[in-house]
Amino acid sequence: MKPILFNTEMVNAIVEGRKSATRRVVKPQPTGKVNHYTGYQVDEWRDDRDAGDGQIKGFVMRPPYQPGDTLYVREAWAHLSDWIDTDPELGIMDRYIYKADWFGVEHPRWHPSIHMPKDAARIFLRVTEARAERLQDMEEYDAEQEGYMGCDEERSYYLPEGGMELCANLPGCPYSYWYCRHTVPEGFGKDVWDKTIKPDDLPLYGWDANPWVWVIAFERCEKKEATK
Repeated sequence: MKPILFNTEMVNAIVEGRKSATRRVVKPQPTGKVNHYTGYQVDEWRDDRDAGDGQIKGFVMRPPYQPGDTLYVREAWAHLSDWIDTDPELGIMDRYIYKADWFGVEHPRWHPSIHMPKDAARIFLRVTEARAERLQDMEEYDAEQEGYMGCDEERSYYLPEGGMELCANLPGCPYSYWYCRHTVPEGFGKDVWDKTIKPDDLPLYGWDANPWVWVIAFERCEKKEATK
């Protein structure tokens, strides 16, 4: 079983049943020919480089997860005792709590997802597909699989001077009351994807850079199924 990290927003999308895929940057980015197997499924990439002696040197790139793999989700977490004092005599046992569930006013000291121990995991996934594609190749359906709701299908349009369309988006959409220049995939790229990339890496891995990414599709499974 392998770990996979998700931020709080994406954990909520998984729990709510809105997210069934994730994209991760391919590192290093391939520069050679891509070998496709079984239609568009990508099993390996060979980046042919000159070894310096006139021979071609190749290396293989594989997805970090394969169909059939089970994953446990690492998310922001804390011990209950980080928030309140536990007293075994009162029957209050120390346990894990998760930022994605937290709606209170006071907040415990959240630990980053990368430090979450395996025994704290509560969400388990089974990989159903692993493929490679350019980030901007995604369609509206792909953005929805990522848990991105985007704009409402029913839009009110106005034609102000200049001819741009003003989109009446879903509540909370970052483009509400602004001229809507984004498709749903572009909205995902600007509002979700770019926020996961370090600022210094945006020229290489941001939406506008259109990098190669691994597309990992998954379904939720029970802990007892994941630990078989």
